[in-house]
Amino acid sequence: MPVEIFQIIIWIVMEEYLSRPIPKYYQALTRMSPVCRRWAVILEETPDLWTRLSPDMDERLIDLLLSRSMQSPLTIIGDGLFSSRVVDKLLQHIHRWRALDAKYLDKDTSDHLSVHPAPLLEELKLGLLSFGPPILLFNGSAPRLRIVHICDYGVQWRTSVFSNLHELELSRILQGGPDVDTFLHILANSPMLTRLGVRDTRFTHSPQSQTRVPLPHLRDLKLENLEQDVLKQLVDAIDIPTATNCFFSVALIHGTLIQDAMNPNYQILEPIFQRLKTLTNVSIGTRSTLTFGEPLPGSNLGLTMTYEGEADQHGSLTAQVATRTDRRLAVRVARYFARLLAQSVPNLVPPALHIIYPLDRAWENLYEDRIFRKVGEQLPDIEEILIEDRSDGHMRIALDLLFPIYHYIRPFYNLSTLRIRTVSHGEWAHWLQRRQERRVKEGGVYRLPLQTLILEGGRIKAGKIEVLRKLVPTLVLNDVEIR
Repeated sequence: MPVEIFQIIIWIVMEEYLSRPIPKYYQALTRMSPVCRRWAVILEETPDLWTRLSPDMDERLIDLLLSRSMQSPLTIIGDGLFSSRVVDKLLQHIHRWRALDAKYLDKDTSDHLSVHPAPLLEELKLGLLSFGPPILLFNGSAPRLRIVHICDYGVQWRTSVFSNLHELELSRILQGGPDVDTFLHILANSPMLTRLGVRDTRFTHSPQSQTRVPLPHLRDLKLENLEQDVLKQLVDAIDIPTATNCFFSVALIHGTLIQDAMNPNYQILEPIFQRLKTLTNVSIGTRSTLTFGEPLPGSNLGLTMTYEGEADQHGSLTAQVATRTDRRLAVRVARYFARLLAQSVPNLVPPALHIIYPLDRAWENLYEDRIFRKVGEQLPDIEEILIEDRSDGHMRIALDLLFPIYHYIRPFYNLSTLRIRTVSHGEWAHWLQRRQERRVKEGGVYRLPLQTLILEGGRIKAGKIEVLRKLVPTLVLNDVEIR
């Protein structure tokens, strides 16, 4: 086999280890050397295979890898770069760095990074431990840099290092953050940017900017837990394509209403509402889905809402709203979100509704009931609903709300298709059978006001399938395990 073909095969094998810890990578690589002498020689003489280094490695191993990698670009990954003989050797090769991923730096290392250019650097993921003055990275010269993630502490932002970026993420920068104008300047100098994220970062104040920044290639935008005026400035200033997937995370003020335009909570949510209006215009005449679910893991009480469409150039909008201790605010936000959707440009195709029941028990049934009913008040024409029960304990509650004993309080009169996604379908199917049988004379069953019932995933006993067939005209099983 030609050496070139063998090297391609080796690269294919090693690709799956690139995302694993460096020791795992080299364990997999060195396991191939004993196969035969020829393999061992080819592996040793392929420099690009030996370019992953860590400051936690033994000095002798670093010497070996630096020798075998020859002049190939290096990837440096480690929790911290603190002054040591190993780190000194890595810094001597900064001109070869292709990627740097380090959570912490000490002052000596920071000073070194500030005076030496990085001509080959393409990816930078950096946290800074030093609380001295913000440093100028790489003496202002990293012409190939395309991916930047910076967390915990700021740097000097007015530099050509931050230009022509494809991905930018700032996280937990409470000191030394950029002002809004400087940040928009960075974006304007990166017209090929595809991913942008800012989380828990404090911007220094600057006058209201009139700058409008087009980012035609932006595919993912995440703005999380920013000050109200900063969030509004960024959303107003960035020309966000309709195809961009947007994620906004905000925290509301306890006990205040939503509808009043002068209300603080309305002002916090306004950028989200504006984005929703933009996307509803794109959705005209096409299918879309409105999702309500629990906050992401680790967040406060609240609600996560997502609006997605099937139209061309239609990105998704996700809003995570933390309400701290007031669950009523989540209900108000859900109602207002649905109201904006209902009051937008008329769409003959009503959105499908997706309800994700929470993993924890923080929500009380009362509030689940209210969200169902408030959404139903604003969007009564919904024809399709997906109920996803991730905790395997809420399906009975959901069905009781959708199909109450007194039919005149049904929230969705036009509902024709119900999809149910859960781990086990047996318990709720048995409960529903008993309830529907009690509503008619002995031996009969009261059919659900549905055309189609679709079960997705999970497991069910064969006998329960026959029970459900009696309740609806059409029963569909998608990836359901039948026992």
